[in-house]
Amino acid sequence: MPNQQPTAIILTPYLGLHKEVSQEILSGRTSTASDKLQAKPLIESLIRLGYKTRALSLNKNFQLIDFEELRHPEICFVSKLRSHPTEDENLYAMFHQSCILNLKRNGTKIAVLYSDNLAGKDTPDGELYKNVLFLSDAIISPSPILIDHAKKWTSPKALTAVIKDPCLIPERPFIHLSPNDICHVLWFGNNSNIKYLRSTLSPLLVNSPKQQKYQLTFLATAKGLKDIGSILSEINVLPSWNFRLIEWKYNNQPKQLTDELSAAHITFIPSDPSDPNKSGVSHNRLTDSIQSGCIAVASPMNSYLELAKVSLLGDDLSQLFNNAVIEYNRLCQKYTSLRQACLRPFQPQENYDAWKKIISAIQQMA
Repeated sequence: MPNQQPTAIILTPYLGLHKEVSQEILSGRTSTASDKLQAKPLIESLIRLGYKTRALSLNKNFQLIDFEELRHPEICFVSKLRSHPTEDENLYAMFHQSCILNLKRNGTKIAVLYSDNLAGKDTPDGELYKNVLFLSDAIISPSPILIDHAKKWTSPKALTAVIKDPCLIPERPFIHLSPNDICHVLWFGNNSNIKYLRSTLSPLLVNSPKQQKYQLTFLATAKGLKDIGSILSEINVLPSWNFRLIEWKYNNQPKQLTDELSAAHITFIPSDPSDPNKSGVSHNRLTDSIQSGCIAVASPMNSYLELAKVSLLGDDLSQLFNNAVIEYNRLCQKYTSLRQACLRPFQPQENYDAWKKIISAIQQMA
């Protein structure tokens, strides 16, 4: 009698959607970074390993009859669970917790993709994650720091795995910069990172080398660009600087981001290592910059320190930016020689090998 095909689901709720969303994730038609960097490679890995795989959004009815859609697979991977401000967050938390408890009670192994420290929050989403982590058989995260946070809530028997987010941007050469060129600078990221521009942008402009002209591009959502515009209105803009505010196009990724990175000399990535909400931040903005041939000027986040040989990291970002401009061509030569080895752990094949290892380990759990 032939072996039955193993089954897996990825639970990944979207606002107002009650359906299978596998094709939306695989085709890049969803808007969250966790889909691109975690759910999509996971689905592809499961399919390569012979699993019958579904990604489900049960985020509309919140009724017990919805449990019928779960069908009790062998493994349930819990992708990012986060209620939307327009939803009843208590109902959201209770329903999704009940879904996972129903699966666990019926013998499904629970594996949580933990990419934000939500269990540390005193909110319905935080309570949801505390309980989901308690029920989990495996915790997978891009950061060892987040694994440590998650262990506060998990069983000591739970498996853990650090799977770095893959670098999905094509490798591009570093481009030359002369004093007569416009130095193209790029800021991009989630709206939650815009607040870090308030204290870092003005010193960057004021202290930049005066012999150069600059164009700073902001790539963000429409709401994010409005907030950035407010910040720009509060600072003194020097004549050597001009700005582009470009709206992030969800249906044109990763092409739009790839194009903007390819045109940039330097990326500017301010953050705050002491902010608990940034604990265990993904490497992806840094790896995308380096892979695209940009000099990355960034705050010294714990995860970024792994890439200190091929980026400029520190608290004084204006001084680092000054160094990046003055020593740009020398740094390009240095980073070109080091880049391939430093980014090897972030390549798609490494990512697949890591998924294959943890999926096999979960499958073998008693």
